[in-house]
Amino acid sequence: MSRPQTLIDLMIRAGEKARTLPPPERYLWIAVWWHLHSRETAKPEECLEFARAQLRLAKDMASLWARLEGISRSAIHSLHAAIEAVHPTHRKQDR
Repeated sequence: MSRPQTLIDLMIRAGEKARTLPPPERYLWIAVWWHLHSRETAKPEECLEFARAQLRLAKDMASLWARLEGISRSAIHSLHAAIEAVHPTHRKQDR
């Protein structure tokens, strides 16, 4: 794909990314779109504020998922430990 040359091309590309990517990346691309849109509107501050809100949403979502992933790993580790305590045959053999 050739490099976008105009503001409209960049906005179209950001919109396509926002539609195709999962959160939180989706919200980063929405923020990019609003930032680009602020360059052509009569009220750029409103667009920039919305872009900042989307960036905060993406950051919060990434942080939450990281915490949940840590909790899930801990829960899985505890579950494996409990299974090994009850059923020692599930332990890996030392070589």
